[in-house]
Amino acid sequence: MSGTALNEAPCFERLLGLKFTPDLKWNCYIQSVAKEAGKMVSSLYRTRKYLTPSAILYLYKSQIRPRMEYCCHIWAGAAQSSLACLDRVQNRLQNLVGSDLFTTLQPLSHRRNVASLTLLYRYFHGKCSVELHSLVPPLRTFSARTRFATSTETNHPFFLNTPPLRRKFHAESFFSRTTSLWKKLPCDCFSNGYN
Repeated sequence: MSGTALNEAPCFERLLGLKFTPDLKWNCYIQSVAKEAGKMVSSLYRTRKYLTPSAILYLYKSQIRPRMEYCCHIWAGAAQSSLACLDRVQNRLQNLVGSDLFTTLQPLSHRRNVASLTLLYRYFHGKCSVELHSLVPPLRTFSARTRFATSTETNHPFFLNTPPLRRKFHAESFFSRTTSLWKKLPCDCFSNGYN
């Protein structure tokens, strides 16, 4: 700007609750969320003599877990070491509510995958902005009649074409990661239209 060099910021301020870094990695954000959620679980430990296990589980599901899942479709492709911080927070709950109630909780990785697939389903059917809908990979078309082509068209009519990726970094982005999950779903998950 008029001959003045600008210094690169180490981290951008929060945008809609997410903290962006210049390298677009989510490790710092996930660790800060895990730290905050861990403090909330610690407060449940201090109040456990006043609450029943089912009340503790209810508080976790309504107050703590939503904070750990906020915008998870964006950062779900982060490094497993970072995502493990969130799993450790949820695992601490087992001592509070007992094994029977704890087994009713779904793993956080499963919930992140379902959230991502739900959004891709909406984007695929155009229940979003035109710009987002245009980013959805097209349906895969086959030029040759191979066994794979016939099987895919019969068993998975919504098989999306994944563009080739040059870097592993992009493989963990939303559309690449979620398209891979989408392809693994059985055919009976899909209806002919949006519902």
